[in-house]
Amino acid sequence: MGLFEDAIKDYDRAIELDNNYFEAYCNRANAKYNLGLYKEALKDYKKALELDTTNNTVIENIKNIENKYGLK
Repeated sequence: MGLFEDAIKDYDRAIELDNNYFEAYCNRANAKYNLGLYKEALKDYKKALELDTTNNTVIENIKNIENKYGLK
């Protein structure tokens, strides 16, 4: 298993322990994005945005995925 897959498993565990863990959602989204799992990454970024509605990086990542891959 690769580094991104391992990271996703670690972030899954962290989110199980604290489902409001903003950084875990962001980092899991980044790992999923790097694996080409854009729809899943978008879901995690949107959850992160719920937790921090003013985070410009998350907002830009969402816009990027929506525009580049036609996802909503």
